[in-house]
Amino acid sequence: GGGGIGRQREEGKLVLSVRVLSAHSLPRKAAGLLGGDNDVVDPFIKLELHSPEVDGAWQEQTSKVVKNNGFNPRFDVTACFIVANPEQALLRITAFDSEIGTQELTSSFLATAVLPVHHILQGYRTVPLRSEAYTRPGTFKYATAFCQFSLHYPAHIAPDATARGQRFWKTIDLELRRRRRSI
Repeated sequence: GGGGIGRQREEGKLVLSVRVLSAHSLPRKAAGLLGGDNDVVDPFIKLELHSPEVDGAWQEQTSKVVKNNGFNPRFDVTACFIVANPEQALLRITAFDSEIGTQELTSSFLATAVLPVHHILQGYRTVPLRSEAYTRPGTFKYATAFCQFSLHYPAHIAPDATARGQRFWKTIDLELRRRRRSI
């Protein structure tokens, strides 16, 4: 379906569902970092949600490492984040290069995107990735993450929303019929 924030009400809170399917044209490591810029990267993705109501803590989910593929790595990692206030929450998608094939502290930054949760639209989206300075110079120009953001409503809200939607469309239908008769 259409727009809206990829979230779900759960006891007054929202759940943001994010799936990163792949990334494209990830930049290589900066020159001089553990082998320079000629190394093929072993990327992984970290999804993080920062929300002020959680005392400044980050909720996070990490993908598997994709060996020797910074051009079009496939991650297919999904995360669901609880969000009490989407207007103040930020989703960060960051690509790292794993130096030893795991998500250890030896990983180096590749690219990132920070999205305000209340601006996220439901569906499949190509998210531009940026440098640490949050710019898109040189090799960052084409760096993207291909994501799916989902919007789900719990069953206890759906009947009321469905009834309102049915009343709305019934009103529209009646108005159209009335106009056709008057023509």
